[in-house]
Amino acid sequence: MEQEKEQKKIEQKILNVLNKKLNLNLKLFDYKYNIIDAIDENNKIICEIKKRTCNFNSFDDTICGYNKHKRWKSKYPDYDFIFVVEFLEGDIYYYKFEPDEEINIKTNNIDCNFSFQKKEQNKKHISLSIKKLIQIKNKKRKICLIE
Repeated sequence: MEQEKEQKKIEQKILNVLNKKLNLNLKLFDYKYNIIDAIDENNKIICEIKKRTCNFNSFDDTICGYNKHKRWKSKYPDYDFIFVVEFLEGDIYYYKFEPDEEINIKTNNIDCNFSFQKKEQNKKHISLSIKKLIQIKNKKRKICLIE
């Protein structure tokens, strides 16, 4: 329960940055198990948010669950879909999927550690090159001035 609250706080912080920087009105879905994290009904945008435990340059690509993309196509075809990721150093990036875009779907056999789902599963995901991500915020870095 505490971890879920912390996750929602992180997602809301990221949404606040997105809304301010991109002039949006994204709101988190109330249902905690929703496949998509947030929606802006005025601007017709849905949003998936991820917080990564690695630095931006740690890997050549990052992943977005294929189920997110599938939900967009089936339930929100008239909306734009943006994938947002905050990396360990605090920088936030986004990627806007195009409706007719060819996506790179991969399947990994992962070990699922969720308390409600302890099993191995084949999970489809979309591999996105970090070169395609657009930066929207630099974390404020502390500067030490020594005289």
